[in-house]
Amino acid sequence: YYNNFKIFCYKYNKILRQFLLYLLLNYIMKLIKLIWDFKGPNSDKTAEHFKSHLDQFLKIENKTFSDLGLEIVNDFYSFVFVITSIDDLNFFKEKLKPNRGQKVN
Repeated sequence: YYNNFKIFCYKYNKILRQFLLYLLLNYIMKLIKLIWDFKGPNSDKTAEHFKSHLDQFLKIENKTFSDLGLEIVNDFYSFVFVITSIDDLNFFKEKLKPNRGQKVN
């Protein structure tokens, strides 16, 4: 049985790591939703552009996050958000200066 389990773990190592990271972020760590607001007639395109750069930045800095998204509220207001550990709050505040943040339950 041990060998079968070992083969299973080796084969599905990446999936297991992602699942454990999901559990860690969503059930053990305290999370915060950081938000960047964009207003004006081109807010949707600006927010989309910012989201792509934010995604690249998170990969370069090797930061873990639970969710990254974009919401278009109307033609003149959009926002980009990232849900991450509250431990990374100071890092994001210094580097990216989000407009606001919300605790995530």
